[in-house]
Amino acid sequence: MVNALAGEQHKISQEQARQYFQHVASTLDEADLTLLSAESLYRHHAKRRDDGGRDAASYWQARSQFVEQFRELVGPAEIVIVVRRQCDFAESMYQEHVKVTRYTKSFERFLEDFWFHFEYYDQIKIWRKHFGEVKVIKFDDIKGKAITRRFLLRAGLKPGRFEEAGLVNVGIAPDIVLFKRWLNDSYLSKDQMKDVLQLISEAPTERLALPDGPRHLFAGNEHRARFQEKFSDANRTIVQEFFGGEGELFAPVAAGVDETCFGDDMDPQICRLAVAALVDRLVP
Repeated sequence: MVNALAGEQHKISQEQARQYFQHVASTLDEADLTLLSAESLYRHHAKRRDDGGRDAASYWQARSQFVEQFRELVGPAEIVIVVRRQCDFAESMYQEHVKVTRYTKSFERFLEDFWFHFEYYDQIKIWRKHFGEVKVIKFDDIKGKAITRRFLLRAGLKPGRFEEAGLVNVGIAPDIVLFKRWLNDSYLSKDQMKDVLQLISEAPTERLALPDGPRHLFAGNEHRARFQEKFSDANRTIVQEFFGGEGELFAPVAAGVDETCFGDDMDPQICRLAVAALVDRLVP
């Protein structure tokens, strides 16, 4: 519905999305608490003539306008933002973007195209401008099996007794993401590519020769550390304003990581094995 509000949903109009959120706002008094998932709210901005995201001034103006419009729809709300180390978030976001869209650009180009997603402090300032108080939670403090319960507790809520939902939209290995990126430039339909990923994901891991340890899309560990360092000053400001100046916002990037587990070039062997896994499933 948030995608529709931003004009990014062909089945639901912006006006229908506005009516939906107006209805939600009108029923708030009927419940003690209403939670709105804000993952999509973090990504969108008001439409601009130049939608490339490279002009910082125009982006922040459009971003602020979108949040302001949302504030007018839902009224007062407490904003809770979960922050993850930028280098990790960037890789995760790229993998998700390639997985669910037809994006074909390199990881390095993705970092340039979507630079604004990693400017946490500037994003926080916009939410604070339009909604007032903002609460920041570190992803490392809630990650794990009981992430929902830990999130609610950190947000100052009482989760009570409930069953954890099953896994949905499970991530796929980085090398399979690169295989999907390769397919994104093909004639296959969205549903066909979804079926392809499903078939490959069901193949035994050893058949695909995927790396056993961590696999990164940065060119190397120095590249990864350099990217993270760009946000050090802003991250320290977040620590000062939201965590009493104690500790670091994120753990430092570890040195000495195996350089063979880096890069966003598709391994030819893994590509061949992925195709073989498809043939194995489709041809008796």
